Amino acid sequence: MKDNLMEARELFKERKAEFVLQHKQNLPYCDGIDKLLEELEDQLVCPLTLSKMIDPVISTDGHVFERESITQVKDGGNREPFSRKSFTKNKLRPNYLAKHVIDIFKRHNSRYLQA
Repeated sequence: MKDNLMEARELFKERKAEFVLQHKQNLPYCDGIDKLLEELEDQLVCPLTLSKMIDPVISTDGHVFERESITQVKDGGNREPFSRKSFTKNKLRPNYLAKHVIDIFKRHNSRYLQA
């Protein structure tokens, strides 16, 4: 069964490559997909530490931070880093969309966990 799965995956990859080659004129975004993924990955960086986020949270002013980073900043004061609005740790909410995208990057790109 494992061999069948491997064969199916290889066949899918081959057919996908054939499809892209045949329809490349209709898929102009294919050439820039690596650049798009790189730009998306750059958006998953905590603005406080400039490190890749693992547990993103959204603050009341709409900024997204790595949970550990923002809670350390909070320990140093009661203001949000960018808006300077009043801040409490219990108002942080998980950013499920960013977390989902990060999980996809981690699953398909081990490079995400580096640096």
